Amino acid sequence: SGTMVRVVSAHTGSTTFSYTIDKSTSTKTIGTFGNFDITVSGKQAVVVDSKRQVLVLSFGLAARRQKNGDPYMTMVPGVNQYVHQYHVSVPQGFEKNYFAIMVKKGSKSSLLLDNDSISSKNTVSEASVTVKGLDYVVLTVMVNQGVHRVETKDRSRFGLMIYGHGHDDGYGFAANILGPGKL
Repeated sequence: SGTMVRVVSAHTGSTTFSYTIDKSTSTKTIGTFGNFDITVSGKQAVVVDSKRQVLVLSFGLAARRQKNGDPYMTMVPGVNQYVHQYHVSVPQGFEKNYFAIMVKKGSKSSLLLDNDSISSKNTVSEASVTVKGLDYVVLTVMVNQGVHRVETKDRSRFGLMIYGHGHDDGYGFAANILGPGKL
């Protein structure tokens, strides 16, 4: 049903940042250790850009109408924290599980999930975004529970977030928060 993205200032004084949704950019200024919330729909991607350090949190919102899901929160890693390979475990007990993969557009065809190319039949959504002049693709891919390896053949760095939901339950985490992957 959507996501709330919270941008938190890590500084005293004011912090100015921009955020882009569907090629529309807005600029906000927050005060000392302040925060600002951005709500996006289920298939939108948001890019947050700040010259000063900010903490970005993602809150998966509850899907109460379908009795599917529950709120969860995860930290969102910056592009400077991406690696080229992740080994992750998708927890048991959830009906639907997803990978959100943020990869440079030119490296999309280099993505491998468990040594296979990512199938379009498992891709739920795809959004294009620009980060500091570079074109990225944000793929949402349905996956099964269990252990997975996600990597790029060309060793380009990418971001990976894991989330899912079941009956009145949900979870989410960034892959490099759980473990360092491989550099």
